[in-house]
Amino acid sequence: MTEPSPNARRLVALAEEELDLLAAGRVDALAELQERRDAALAALPAELSAADRGVLARAHQLQVQVAALLERALSETAAELGRLDRGHAALRGYAGSLKRA
Repeated sequence: MTEPSPNARRLVALAEEELDLLAAGRVDALAELQERRDAALAALPAELSAADRGVLARAHQLQVQVAALLERALSETAAELGRLDRGHAALRGYAGSLKRA
């Protein structure tokens, strides 16, 4: 059996790094990681070996976890923005009542 290509292995390492970044709240580093992932994807051979397919299946499993974490973070951010918007509206109401007083 052949060894998986370095780029296939790199994709797994990048997915693991992405999980670590998300767990640490380091979303600022995701854009640079995406550039490295794009380069590794572009460097994959046109015909994947069985070893590459196995390694890429692991990378896919990790990316499913990444997507779930990103969806949860997005939902939490949307909820926080909603709370801020409601608070801002309440403050505008209070400010209006103070102007009339």
